[in-house]
Amino acid sequence: MAYIIGIDIGGTHADGVLLENERVVARQKVPADQDNLVNSVIILLERLLEGEMLPLTRVQLSTTLCTNAIVRNTVDPVAMFIQAGPGMNPEFLNCGEHVHFVDGVIDHRGHVLGEPD
Repeated sequence: MAYIIGIDIGGTHADGVLLENERVVARQKVPADQDNLVNSVIILLERLLEGEMLPLTRVQLSTTLCTNAIVRNTVDPVAMFIQAGPGMNPEFLNCGEHVHFVDGVIDHRGHVLGEPD
């Protein structure tokens, strides 16, 4: 069995999904504790796994917290390295002097379709 956990942490909630051979077998949503995000992830994992020790092949974490902080201008200036991917015009994503584009393609499942440069 191949198990994958995907977690997305936003400003309000943390969402999680457990996949078994690419089939959703569990999904959960918990409040995102901005003062203790690790605790939110732990609660989410406990609910997804229900105490089972599964042979996980991958755990993927995504978040909009960084993007939100950049957009709200609550962090120091940052640079962005963007891999636009197939069918996307990179100029559409050009939003400042500190944007750098990287060649290559990695799909949403993590498969390398074109080597990064």
